[in-house]
Amino acid sequence: MSSTSCDKFRYIIDILVVIGIGSSWVCTTQLASCIYSPSYNGTFVYIWFSTSWLIACYPIYSLFNMSCEKKDARINWTNGLSVRVFFTKICLLCLLWLLTNYVFMQALTVTTVTDVSAIFTTSAAFLYLFTVILFQESFFVLRVTSFFLLFLGFTCLLIINGKFYPGFVGSILSLISALSASIYKVVMHYLSGASSSCDASYLLTLLGLCNLFCAWPIVCLLYYFNVEEYSWDEVPWFMMFLSSLAGLVFNCLIVLGDSVSSPVVVSLGTVIGIPINAVVDMLLHEVSLSWTKIMSLSTIIIGYIMMLLPVSQNRELVGEKLSGQQALEFDRCECAVLPNTPHRNFSLFLQRLVQHLPNYLIFIKTLLIKNYECSLNGDEIQ
Repeated sequence: MSSTSCDKFRYIIDILVVIGIGSSWVCTTQLASCIYSPSYNGTFVYIWFSTSWLIACYPIYSLFNMSCEKKDARINWTNGLSVRVFFTKICLLCLLWLLTNYVFMQALTVTTVTDVSAIFTTSAAFLYLFTVILFQESFFVLRVTSFFLLFLGFTCLLIINGKFYPGFVGSILSLISALSASIYKVVMHYLSGASSSCDASYLLTLLGLCNLFCAWPIVCLLYYFNVEEYSWDEVPWFMMFLSSLAGLVFNCLIVLGDSVSSPVVVSLGTVIGIPINAVVDMLLHEVSLSWTKIMSLSTIIIGYIMMLLPVSQNRELVGEKLSGQQALEFDRCECAVLPNTPHRNFSLFLQRLVQHLPNYLIFIKTLLIKNYECSLNGDEIQ
């Protein structure tokens, strides 16, 4: 096969990955938002049910490897799975996963899918902030600019939604979910050091197993204490099945996308879900989009795409020279790549996190107070 044919084939694969990830993400979020009704608010039941489907990630990845005759199905991130590893590392990651999804689903109950999916992409900005604070990441012009663009778009959405109490709360919950997602990625980097598609699929399977066998008591407790009130006859099992299936396809495509394509393509597949969700909300849920909101969403999309640009371009802007190994790591073009530090001492990570946590909370508190004050004076915004 000629070089031109290989390039065309690779472009076709990239387009299919982007379309697949974007469409599966839209199906997951839209179907999840349709689960709720006046007689059913079992958020955690849905999260437990859908997360359990992740068990199939590693078997699906193994079948993909066998069908493609690949030999990179070795698991490198752990020295064997023990009871101690399962009940410490995996359970902690599972807890962060459940927290992120729970807050995300609560946001879907009070605001539109478009706003939630757009604000959730600010997790890239939080992740970059963590790399700067905890890992002494250098400042790059494009990433700093994209950081401010992401939060500028969020601020505009918060001002627009601030005219309505549910919309304001939904925006804040979406931001908290994005923050929790970034913390999950940082902790996963230190606990597992997952660096390949095989590692990621194996980790997702372990998360599904941990959720299936360890999180079900939470479902019973929430039901027993009437935190989530519903009748088991009214549980929308069919919608939960469709949404969980779409979520499994989404996570598998992310894992397989890293294997057959690149992290940039995978991230683009996520961000195109924002305009698709906007179109779906307009057609199915009769949600009107003002020009102000369209500009806010566009700002978030532009900021997110700028975060994906190769860091080599940023190095040219700041005139910084990196070693060959550092350049290799940065040129993977992942969204806010966590640097491969020479140590993986988790106690040191916790020490740094606790040390910088007060300043980080003050930063978040100041941002939220300013956004809330702007929302009180935002009546003229249409």
